[in-house]
Amino acid sequence: MTKTNNDPMGSTPLSMSLGIAGFKYGDLYDPIRLVDLSGAFDDYLRARNAALLNEFLSYRESQGEGMAPEAVSDILVRIAPCVGDFIAILFKLESECEAQRKSIRDEIDTVFVYRNQIVAKLKRKFRGVDCTAWDQNLIVESVELLQRGAFPETVTDDPERALARVAVSLFCLHNQLQSEKDATADDPTDADEGLSL
Repeated sequence: MTKTNNDPMGSTPLSMSLGIAGFKYGDLYDPIRLVDLSGAFDDYLRARNAALLNEFLSYRESQGEGMAPEAVSDILVRIAPCVGDFIAILFKLESECEAQRKSIRDEIDTVFVYRNQIVAKLKRKFRGVDCTAWDQNLIVESVELLQRGAFPETVTDDPERALARVAVSLFCLHNQLQSEKDATADDPTDADEGLSL
């Protein structure tokens, strides 16, 4: 029987190159190479944020001894994204991580804004209004028509996300137009320029 040079926990070849130059998968099982990898992380962080690296090195040396819990938490929270980015590079997952970040930003910019800025305020906006007489089918058809005509990119979304995209787009447009209208009303020179045309 031939022995394979594979990961003890799975089937990844130990000789597989990693995304950090000079490292291979088998190095993850070698304590000496892990020290080298830690040094590679320090170099990575130094190139991006030397001040953060210095704080992290102090924390690592003291293991948080003598630091306030808030200070320990602060350094760990600030270092975490750097560790995540380094691991993404190490395992050649940068594009997957960027896609995940984009998805999270999109979720915050649409569904969360929709729920917090629009849905949460509906009860106050329609206080005392009897909505039971509204034609729900007509409303749904109108929203679908608006979606297909003005926001065709949302047609492939799940229904909640599609509605959130449409509503947030209209919400942002309304806010932008309102800001421009308010700025024009507050600027007397605009009125003078309008008269001179």
